[in-house]
Amino acid sequence: MSSNLACIGMGVTSPAELSELVAQVARLGSEPVADSPGVQTYAWQDASGARVVLDVLAGKPLILPSFASTSDFTSTAVEAHSPDVARVTVLGEDGVTETGVTCELEQRRHVEGQVGGGRIRLVALGINVTAFDDEPTFLADDASLLGTEDELGPPPPEVAERGLAWPPRMSASAFFANGFYPGPVDPTPHALLSGVVLRAEVRTNSLTGRRFVASRVLTAFGEVDLCLPEEFALLLPGQVIAGTVAVVGRLLEGTPAASAERAGEDAGGDDDAQPRPGETRREWRDRTGR
Repeated sequence: MSSNLACIGMGVTSPAELSELVAQVARLGSEPVADSPGVQTYAWQDASGARVVLDVLAGKPLILPSFASTSDFTSTAVEAHSPDVARVTVLGEDGVTETGVTCELEQRRHVEGQVGGGRIRLVALGINVTAFDDEPTFLADDASLLGTEDELGPPPPEVAERGLAWPPRMSASAFFANGFYPGPVDPTPHALLSGVVLRAEVRTNSLTGRRFVASRVLTAFGEVDLCLPEEFALLLPGQVIAGTVAVVGRLLEGTPAASAERAGEDAGGDDDAQPRPGETRREWRDRTGR
């Protein structure tokens, strides 16, 4: 199993390495993402597309691995279940079919309750996935099963009457968000995904010098950017990738929550009075006299 950071070439092996990485990114992060009372959000991004979002709360930076995704979708609803999980309903590329997505939003500290729809950019990080040579190979593997008979029980009458396979299997292009619909499972920003690889490219993170794979896969509701650790360097178009992914969303301009920073500016906010990435509360007070 890989970490979210490893999927963009920034994997760490110890708390000390993570602290150093956070400090490095905090020094470099300069792209404003959103600004609300008590928290400012910045991003660092390099030419490889690796992207890290920093929330600065009381001078302390918290990071979210992301990617410069180009997978744009129309969202019809965005609900902040918690600061770390949002439920988003997106329209598929056919403009009709709706799919539920649970994800971490880049603007997650600036969204409360429900906001209206707009455009959203999605990226999947392959934290526990497997590559298969082709669709038949995947469909013949136990990895495509959606459960066992012990878990699901005997087949329903209509399944038995029609002679359908049981337990059911995922298609080679599927997407099941974790806990999107209210129920016994608390939502997490993950999904069970299968997708046909359209393209894959090995890239190098400029900050760490480590490699990762930026791929594009065709899944149930359209093409999605999928980032993977270096071990998938030989991934080829036509293969099927399947397993658990972490999902990150970025609300684009025009979506209500994406306008938080602009609203702060329109209200007469003083940019120099805002905490800077990596700046402690004491440093902020010394600099601003507040």
